[in-house]
This record gives sequence, structure tokens and C-alpha cells, in this order.
Amino acid sequence: MPIYILTTELQNKNLVKNRKEHGEKYLKLVKEKVPNVKWISHYAILGSYDFIDIFEADNEHEAAKVS
Repeated sequence: MPIYILTTELQNKNLVKNRKEHGEKYLKLVKEKVPNVKWISHYAILGSYDFIDIFEADNEHEAAKVS
């Protein structure tokens, strides 16, 4: 399967306080929408974006559903 990278910027910086809860809800929703996606890594990063996710998906249409 192709590997995709998704960068994320939190619009509401208050979500950082509840990062774990927010991340669990997001992951559950994505797994329901695109169950074939395989998560490889998730990192908090410095700079313009807050997080980077690396995952495998069957095609770009499935990968787009993750975002």
C-alpha cells in the first residue's frame, strides 16, 4: 500500500490541553470511515504545524478521507 503523510494544525490551541482525548476521538472516527488505513506513526512537531501522521492507505481517495 502507498504511504501518505498528513500534517495537522490545531485551530483551537486549547485542544492541546485535551490532546489525548481529542486524538482518541479522531482515531475512532477515522477507523470507522476508513478501516483499511494502517497507522504507522504520529508525532507532535515544532513549527507551523502541530502534528504529523504517517499512514498506509489503498489509494489517494482513502487517504483523503483521513484528512
